[in-house]
Amino acid sequence: MKDLYLAAANKPLSAEVDLPGSKSIANRVLPLAALAQGTSILHNVPDVGEDVQLMLQALCKLGIEWHKLESAANGCSSYAITGCAGVIPEKEAELFLGNSGTSIRFLSAILAMSQGIYTLTGIERMKERPIADLVSALTEVGAQVSYIENPGYPPLLIQGFRHNYAPEIRVSGKTSSQFLTGILLAAPLLQRDIRVRVVGELISEPYVNITIELLKLFGITVLK
Repeated sequence: MKDLYLAAANKPLSAEVDLPGSKSIANRVLPLAALAQGTSILHNVPDVGEDVQLMLQALCKLGIEWHKLESAANGCSSYAITGCAGVIPEKEAELFLGNSGTSIRFLSAILAMSQGIYTLTGIERMKERPIADLVSALTEVGAQVSYIENPGYPPLLIQGFRHNYAPEIRVSGKTSSQFLTGILLAAPLLQRDIRVRVVGELISEPYVNITIELLKLFGITVLK
């Protein structure tokens, strides 16, 4: 159904609508819960689409414990995620992320600011997704990221993070807001204040605002 028409009523309308969860929000909340301390209970996580399932599979390979609690009639489920308090349990892993742009961009940033050796890859279409702007931003603060095949594109090899205490991270805003989101999700791992400077016009700013609000829910202070 593409359109829903509501006729005018002579009395107040009282109704409850059970909407399916957002995969865009889910793929932000899942890694946040994984990095947090303690257990997070997440409701309304979509079961359909590969993005969320690939993120869950990747978190499992990284040693993050999660359990599916229950499924709802709207095609979503609830999960219990046991956080690692910012320390990824598995120090070496190869992650297959299909064609999930959010998964590879968010996890690239998080793992680049962690200690370990990780390979991130996907289907052939994934290898056509540019990621150079994100990699350049990460290397500014000490990440060690190299291209396995074609420069500027996945698959990526990520090795142990080296702190250089740069005062800021500069990231292009014109390519994808997911680059900025990945950095915002990973920045708390630095355990210090850092300025994130967007170079050029920021596209899809509402998605970045979603990320900032979710960070606040997990106790991270973000000043705009």
